[in-house]
Amino acid sequence: MSAAVALALASLVFAALTDVFYKLAQRAGIHTPSFMILHAGTVALAMAISAAAGPGFAFTPLVLAVGPIFGMIGFTSRILFVASLRDGAALVNPAIFRMSFALTATLAIAFLGEPLTVTKALGIAAAVAAVMLFNLPPAGWIRFERHTWLVLGGMSCAGLLQFFYKIALGAGAQPQTLLVVQGVAAVTVATLFARVRGGGVRIGRRERLYAPLCGTMTAVSVYFLMRAYQVGEASVVAPIAHLSFPVTGLLAVLFLKESLTVRKVAATVGAVAAIVALS
Repeated sequence: MSAAVALALASLVFAALTDVFYKLAQRAGIHTPSFMILHAGTVALAMAISAAAGPGFAFTPLVLAVGPIFGMIGFTSRILFVASLRDGAALVNPAIFRMSFALTATLAIAFLGEPLTVTKALGIAAAVAAVMLFNLPPAGWIRFERHTWLVLGGMSCAGLLQFFYKIALGAGAQPQTLLVVQGVAAVTVATLFARVRGGGVRIGRRERLYAPLCGTMTAVSVYFLMRAYQVGEASVVAPIAHLSFPVTGLLAVLFLKESLTVRKVAATVGAVAAIVALS
């Protein structure tokens, strides 16, 4: 197993844990804009501690230029995803959200010159099939409701952000410093959003409980993902890192009492096959 694949799998595990806590936070009735303020702040703080304890900070012109843009894209992606979980099952919406890897992989192959081998094509196809099977309703067709459109918007933003990560890291951006700048920008955008569209900032006990948990796990997941992008191809790393939904689904069945069907088991097998092919 290559270092890139190992890092992508580590990112996958923490992303799955984050998804489950997002669902718990929504069930608890959090104020989403206020939650995102603390969430983004936690990510920035965690990365600042990591940078201070390790390589130090590298506030290069590149990082200062793209960090705020990444913060706005990341905030938009996350708030759409978190909002979609209010009405969508934890087995479904995270699967749609993770489909962003298809966009990332396509862009990397088309614009970064990453090779498209037979095994890679089969792996990406298996990943797409697994996500589709996981999301396919019993009737055999997808019903687009409000939460579906929300998560599709979040997915598109996430796919673009991963592609931009690969470009920035390839140009020499340091992961921790980039995430600090991105996090500060996200806190600013989240605060403005809460005041203008979210009914003001309302940080209560539920937000103070769940946001730091989700933020810490998100920070770890994204850091592992960035390290994977530094040493591997985006068209390999992105599909693996975003196949966290089988783990999310298992945790949702065990702890959130959500249903587990034959289709979802088959989708999990497909996800494992995709990871093996891409490895």
